[in-house]
Amino acid sequence: MITKNVVRRAAKVNYYRILCKLLDPKNRGLDPYEDSPLKRRLTDMMPGRKNSAVYLKITGEVTGIGYAGWLWRKARVRDLDCKVYENSDGTVEAVIIGNGEDIEAVVLSAWKGSRRAKVSHISEHWFNKPVKSGVVEIKEEKQVSWSQGTADCIINTLDHIKSITGTPNEYPDFNKLVGTDELVRVAEERNVFYIRNTRKEVFFVSPTKTIGLQRSQTTRVPSMIHSLTDHKQLTKDFLQQYGLPVPEGKVFTDLKQAKAYLAEMNRPMVVKPAAGLNGSGVTVDVRTEEALETAWQYAKLFHERVVLEELVQGVDIRVVVIGGTARAALLRVPANVTGDGCKTIEQLVEEKNKLRLGNPRLSKNLIIADAYSDSYLERQGHSWESVPKKGEVVFLHLKANICKGADSISVTDFIHPDLMRLAEEAAAAFGINDYWGIDLLAESLDLPRDQQQCAIIELNSTANIENVIYPLYGPSFDSAKSFIDHLFPEDTKDSSYPVESLYVEVAGLLNEEFTRWVIDYARELSLRCFLRTGENSADIIISGYRHHVFNFLDKLWEWRSNDNGIFQEVVDGFQVHEYQGNIDSDDSAFISKPIRLHNYEAIQKTGLHTTEYPVNHYDSAHTEGGLNELNTKLFTEEFSRRGFDALPVYEDLLKISNGDSDGITAMRYSSLFCDRICARLYPAKKILALHKLPVARGVRLTVSKKKKALDYMQRIAKPCVVTGLHPVEYRAYKITNEEDLFFAWKKEKKRGTKAMLFEEFVEGFTVDIAVTADKFSGALVVEPTSLFGDGKSTIKQLIEERNELRKQNPWYAVKSIEIKNGLLRVLESQGKQVSDILQHGEKIHVESDVDLEFGGETVNISGILHEDFKQKAVQAVAAIPGLEFAIVQMRIPYPDLPAESQKWVINKIDTNPQVAMFHFPWRGQPVNLTGRVVAELCLSDRARWVEKGN
Repeated sequence: MITKNVVRRAAKVNYYRILCKLLDPKNRGLDPYEDSPLKRRLTDMMPGRKNSAVYLKITGEVTGIGYAGWLWRKARVRDLDCKVYENSDGTVEAVIIGNGEDIEAVVLSAWKGSRRAKVSHISEHWFNKPVKSGVVEIKEEKQVSWSQGTADCIINTLDHIKSITGTPNEYPDFNKLVGTDELVRVAEERNVFYIRNTRKEVFFVSPTKTIGLQRSQTTRVPSMIHSLTDHKQLTKDFLQQYGLPVPEGKVFTDLKQAKAYLAEMNRPMVVKPAAGLNGSGVTVDVRTEEALETAWQYAKLFHERVVLEELVQGVDIRVVVIGGTARAALLRVPANVTGDGCKTIEQLVEEKNKLRLGNPRLSKNLIIADAYSDSYLERQGHSWESVPKKGEVVFLHLKANICKGADSISVTDFIHPDLMRLAEEAAAAFGINDYWGIDLLAESLDLPRDQQQCAIIELNSTANIENVIYPLYGPSFDSAKSFIDHLFPEDTKDSSYPVESLYVEVAGLLNEEFTRWVIDYARELSLRCFLRTGENSADIIISGYRHHVFNFLDKLWEWRSNDNGIFQEVVDGFQVHEYQGNIDSDDSAFISKPIRLHNYEAIQKTGLHTTEYPVNHYDSAHTEGGLNELNTKLFTEEFSRRGFDALPVYEDLLKISNGDSDGITAMRYSSLFCDRICARLYPAKKILALHKLPVARGVRLTVSKKKKALDYMQRIAKPCVVTGLHPVEYRAYKITNEEDLFFAWKKEKKRGTKAMLFEEFVEGFTVDIAVTADKFSGALVVEPTSLFGDGKSTIKQLIEERNELRKQNPWYAVKSIEIKNGLLRVLESQGKQVSDILQHGEKIHVESDVDLEFGGETVNISGILHEDFKQKAVQAVAAIPGLEFAIVQMRIPYPDLPAESQKWVINKIDTNPQVAMFHFPWRGQPVNLTGRVVAELCLSDRARWVEKGN
């Protein structure tokens, strides 16, 4: 049915598409309307001018592979209106409407495309295209970011290595586009078990260890080291104490002070954000105050702190250090073309991009013209229509990042050994010797550091694996094999793995096809297996080498059968137990299941009575500022009590000093791998299940499978929980009927969510358990925020009273109960409205017990929680390699009773614990969580000391 909203939306899209065609400024420059003043005036007169819009026509391998839906979701995630459609000629067209800067970010993503896509060209037509910050100040050629000295160094180096740059490498049969694929390839060759949690996260199991990887960063690289090396100035400070060469510079938040420093240095400078990736926000060869103002504004787009450092003129070299040894070197040449005396620069760029499309590493990183390209060309005496003479090298910019269009040239055979040693020394400074990408600037490849100007400019703990596997020119180096061999030097043949015997309780919608699969797959893996099936359940005993058992469980977790879009069979969860007996051919092989208290009656029948605790009142000294400031303040106060000054410097990092020593420590103890898989819920659930820990049964479905979702919901027990796996923010919904499901589905699809997680709802308390350095550190029950009637106040008045009470609690001071659609929906489910007066003692919830929009209300139950759950929380954190401080959230019907006697599950693991939550519970005694973290982790050998006293 065609509704008014559909017609209105179609009219809006067509209107902006026409505006894009008629009023496109065409100019790529910082001010796209500089040469089109009439279009600027007309744009300013048009209805809808508060929005920007772009019409795109995308060519390449982009149809029939989900690219259109992927692009639509990219736009919706940024709250942009978008219409995308495929054409019969193999192209994709899109109209995107909204904030101009957000549209530009989506267009940049469109060039890279979804995994299976290969974008060869995008034509853009804009309405109200954004004018770049700082454009007014750029009056003179000398203010444009350019370094002729750097360009000359690059050209001289290219001449030196011309023997390997004549013919580009060819990779005719490639289909792997991320380094993780290469790691998986080698793991299979080495017989190392792995779980591909997401595209870039992998969980490895060898005969002796488990390791997680996020790209090339292992779980042995803590979040503190990642943050430290991400901050450019902190990295330089740290390297300087080892006598390693780094550019001289400082960090600023005040432009006036930065100008004074520029005058003091009196030399060409680089201006860049204090932290960031891929050359974003970087301006080189800044010499004047006017140029600094422009560069300052550009850098501030990416970080509140700005670094000014001396310009080291030279070539950019990425050295790959594996296991402490420099194994390969890559010259990265900024985006460029070489003239042939016939073609224009525009044509040469198109030709170069066709070459890059044939390279597995470069195919997603084409040379893309941006607002600054015209300025760079002008500095070299060119425009897009220029025809460079034969052999002339023309640069599009001087950022030597592969993702910005740089060429990759393997120069391991050309680089001086001392530069390789320099990279090794830089990697060793941080005490982690797994995989580093060390970036150097040097005037020459073939001279030692003491005979030229040379500096370390960056350490990358997540360096791309595939850079040196697929160089554009020069010999390939299999960094994936070298890395896996370093991580797993042990023997990995089948007999090296221990034998495991497990008893697995399987839940799902199962029948004969599942039975056949279990038997056949166990036989394929040479596993001893016994199976007993029941109604929507199965019991399996499995025995064999650990990696084969894990392989079986991995495939079991994902197993499903489909027919015409309706679920026929699906495994939606399992519980694993150790098995000590023999595998027989009858039911005697199975252990007896414990009797569990499945019925959730009155929680008050247990020893836990949360309302008996009085509401706490706290000193107002902690109620100012946001939650991040509150958490940081608790850490700095704890350090002060221990005789240290502590100052937050970046993300979770603290600079600490006690007069004798200065060091860097952290407030979080995780890793990128831990953060990513725990934040995404589903990957962490699988790892927990493999480690014999209970998780809620459930399945993951894409938003396009609403029919399957409805079918699944109708066949499992209700209520259930549906979580929208949105890339920015997950939202959970409690589903009791079809209306609830359709509401959640529609809302998440509109947000651009790709997948939804369906899970059973386990009745009981939500319990948050803190674990620090393998030790239980405290537990809170988190109950839905509730109101109690007094017989005279309306619900609205009770909410106002509760908010006044919340202002007195530092944790809840910024968590006001707001009367919005979500709250109204919760009240409606209880038959209430905000104007209703509750009877004396009548209790209602104002938030869902799965979403806890207002933070719930916490009660300290550390002394009541059964020892079983404390141990299970410690086991859960230990199951995620590299995680040392976390909060494990469980659903437990009876927190004071043994775990075996009831059905309970782990909901999630939070790798970024909010310590203030434990310091300021709503009821019960405060928990000094920061004290435990500081003692067990912050002041341990995990700290990195920048300076040490005599």
